[in-house]
Amino acid sequence: ILLTEANLDARDKVIEILKETISERENDLSARGSYYANLRLRARHNLLGFLEEKRRGLESLRAYRELLQQAENDWSTLLERFHNIRNTLLLNRSGMVLNLTGDSNVFFQMQHAIKNFLEHLPGMDHLDTAPSHTALPSPHPWVEPAKVEQKSIFSSAAEAIVVPSQVNYVGQTIQVYDTGNAIPGSAAVISHHLATSYLWEKIRVEGGAYGAHASLSRREGLLSFVSYRDPHVSPTLKAYKRVPVALEQASEEFSRRSPRDLELAIIGAIGEEDGPVLSPDQLGWVSLERWLRGES
Repeated sequence: ILLTEANLDARDKVIEILKETISERENDLSARGSYYANLRLRARHNLLGFLEEKRRGLESLRAYRELLQQAENDWSTLLERFHNIRNTLLLNRSGMVLNLTGDSNVFFQMQHAIKNFLEHLPGMDHLDTAPSHTALPSPHPWVEPAKVEQKSIFSSAAEAIVVPSQVNYVGQTIQVYDTGNAIPGSAAVISHHLATSYLWEKIRVEGGAYGAHASLSRREGLLSFVSYRDPHVSPTLKAYKRVPVALEQASEEFSRRSPRDLELAIIGAIGEEDGPVLSPDQLGWVSLERWLRGES
């Protein structure tokens, strides 16, 4: 009933939710500027990063503001959009996926309830065809319009975003692998070493920032550098520019040091890749994202 018959005509509630969302996102921009800077940087290089920026970054804040204006001034049009979205999601079953997380005993007990739930959803009379992450049209119809929008938004080589903060979040991204290339595990060791040695010393210790981070996106082949609560801009960008020289020096140093030092660097990178132990719901979400991307 919640999926098929929920009353979407609740203008005051929608306006309240949008205002709360906008306020939270605006406050988050000042508190987690490095996160939004990284999203913004990745959005310049490929459509995957651009769509992530539109969904989670500064562009999403702009979209929320536009939705709020429409809710306040043209509610009937926005309500029609809500109904179209619900109808599209429920009636177009070819791309629908039900993700469940549990042990085999739970699944055995839930089989009948799951089948009953799916059979009573509109848009599909049988369960013979399983959805696939490869079932979508290629190229997707969003691709060309997204490319045009991406080009119009990121027409300049550099960008500064002003927020009410006394510190900066300075970032730069380098395309080190092409999208789809196999990235060796050694690349994770290098990015981890940069974050914990060179960038830490130059930006945190010498520059006075609260922190600095280096990350390698395996899907996009992008190496990103971002500072956290940074009193500087230009000196930080100069430090990023010297990363190739720093890596050459680090390579020479490791060749002269004990193999144990390199082993510790590898262990540190593995620990960062593993991260904290995931809860069952987090494991289920990660597995769904990997399935949708076709990753094993």
